[in-house]
Amino acid sequence: MVRIGETNRLIQVVIELFPVGPKAITAGMGILGLVGESTRGPCNEAVWLGSYVGARKIFHSGDLKEACELGFQNGVPAICAIGVKGAGNAKASVTLTDGLSEPSTVGAFYAKYEGIWGNAITVKLTRSSHKMNLVVTDMAGDGTAGPYYLEQHGLLNYASNWVKVNGTELDIVYAVEDLAAGSVYLDTTNGSLTFFASEAPDTTDQISCSLKYTALRLVVTDNETTETYDHIRDLIDLEARLTNQSYLIDFVPEEYETHFPSVGTGTATHALAGGSDGAAITVDDWNTAMYALFGEVSRRAGGATCYAFTSCEVETGTCDLIPEIDGFATYIENKFKPGICYVGLPANTDKDDALDIASNYNSRNLSIVVNPWDTSSPRQNGAVALAARRAAAAMGESCAKDEYALKGMNDLLNEFEDEDVDVLDEGRLNVLTKKVGILPYLDRGTASDEQFWRSVDNVTVNWVEVCAKIIADSYKHWKNTPQNRQALRASVAAVLDELKRRQILRVYTLDVLSDLENGGVNRNKVWINIGMEPIGHMEQFWYEIGVGVILGAEE
Repeated sequence: MVRIGETNRLIQVVIELFPVGPKAITAGMGILGLVGESTRGPCNEAVWLGSYVGARKIFHSGDLKEACELGFQNGVPAICAIGVKGAGNAKASVTLTDGLSEPSTVGAFYAKYEGIWGNAITVKLTRSSHKMNLVVTDMAGDGTAGPYYLEQHGLLNYASNWVKVNGTELDIVYAVEDLAAGSVYLDTTNGSLTFFASEAPDTTDQISCSLKYTALRLVVTDNETTETYDHIRDLIDLEARLTNQSYLIDFVPEEYETHFPSVGTGTATHALAGGSDGAAITVDDWNTAMYALFGEVSRRAGGATCYAFTSCEVETGTCDLIPEIDGFATYIENKFKPGICYVGLPANTDKDDALDIASNYNSRNLSIVVNPWDTSSPRQNGAVALAARRAAAAMGESCAKDEYALKGMNDLLNEFEDEDVDVLDEGRLNVLTKKVGILPYLDRGTASDEQFWRSVDNVTVNWVEVCAKIIADSYKHWKNTPQNRQALRASVAAVLDELKRRQILRVYTLDVLSDLENGGVNRNKVWINIGMEPIGHMEQFWYEIGVGVILGAEE
């Protein structure tokens, strides 16, 4: 409650402002989180993507790049992806100087991302044909003749150049032996001004100038992609252009340095070196990546609808990532930002091995796809495609419907007979089948309770959990009065009513009680009891057909 007005006066007007009624809820949907290995891309830093084009430029190749493309083919509007890297990885780089007689380090080029791929990058530097103006308006003298060094070197002998002291223009000479009274020597190579000895500017004198120089031009290539940048005016511009536009390199200027890198006698070519993929990737590296991904989608979007993992194991034959993914699914739900986690088993996993793997898990937000791989080259991952389909689908819509057939998949590498499909489904595995396209038999998690089998229902449950947390947070520390509990109830009911209106829920029940009303003694506690029945989906069809004489029926 906010109180405003003349509370300190005898004759007063006071207004108290306070919220009434239910609160609207806004939370993100339709986001897919992806974790996988790639040849390029940042280390343990999540990347937001809105199309497959960015995936190709950032990740270049590998499982994660393929997964991003497959996700967009299956309709997901936004992907947050993170690459898994080994410990000790490093970016390729090269350090540059201005090339003067007493050279200064001006900065370094770094490969955009860690890895050995950066060792293939070369940068060719030249001065552009485009002329720039170096304008100085506030340089104070220091009582000496100089030299006074400018921000740029490699200046031009140009007719429009001028130098002034206290507004009086001096003649510019370009050879030190020509320096005389009323003139100033411009050292174009080192970028400095030297005044006639008896005309040295005092500390109260203002030096100003306008001088021409040529901009910097660079061509960057990794022998596959070439990027060209021209008309670069200074190091700040160079840093910004590469940061915002390049998919290959960054430039980090040396502190306080302003000179361009040397271009030698006209062209300087630099090869980057020192890039490393680091040590072999471990389970811990995957863990680091998946939790970094959750931190990013949690901070920026409140969580993802689904997550997909491009592999289920680091050590072949162990499925050693699935326990970590199961724990991750539990962790993010405990943070009130649940998402369904999809992971596929290795190619050619047989029925008995798959059932044995699934028997270790019981989680409504963990979905293990037993036969995810297709016959493309490279093979596409149906677990990723299904996660994208689920994230993109409308809430309450089953992804086992024909219209949700997986895109970008070419046949199935492994198929099962109908009897085995039933056995695998009963073993709490997600099975892909070929009908009208490639579809999940049920699209389910590993939960043993029938109420939590179907992913379509779990998306709804997850949404209600997210909304419940947001609503509870918005009412924290309010007075525990009947009026405020009624407002709390109305906010929860608004969410459930909307789900009912959209035919996502068939019915629901809702009670909001103080702990005292509920038989307790805690005056600071509120009970919100929700019962909800998601809309069913037609999966079983029974016909009763009578054959014989039907009396009284019209022909």
